Amino acid sequence: MPVVSGSQSQPGRSGELAPLRTALRATGDHWTLPVVLALARGPLRLSRLRELLPEVSSGVLDRQLQRMSALGMIARERHRETPPRVELRLTESGLELVPVAVALARWGAVRAPAEDLEPRAGNLAPHAHGRRADLSRGRSSPGASPRAPR
Repeated sequence: MPVVSGSQSQPGRSGELAPLRTALRATGDHWTLPVVLALARGPLRLSRLRELLPEVSSGVLDRQLQRMSALGMIARERHRETPPRVELRLTESGLELVPVAVALARWGAVRAPAEDLEPRAGNLAPHAHGRRADLSRGRSSPGASPRAPR
């Protein structure tokens, strides 16, 4: 089955995956989709966005917003007031990402609980079908428990 609908090429061909790789380069970092979800309900002041994303430092968030602005995902509106006020909003391009971010969040909530994706002692990694692969021993078992570090 082709990755991109309407494509006549074989699955996995380099050209067929190029749009996916492009999308992942634009959105696959740690904060783009959380910012999209935070702005999905409407424009926010920068201070409110920081409150909604307390895990990200101000510097990292500022760089992320600059990147998203340069990619055309968000727009900044500066109001000439005292004190100065800046509101951030999704552009048309950013709004197109909302259903993608919502779908990934739903998938993550159901299929990939955060505790299963965290690095653990014993080099455990997520594995298909609810099994975890114990990479240090080269085996997979249901509910493989982490080994204590040596």
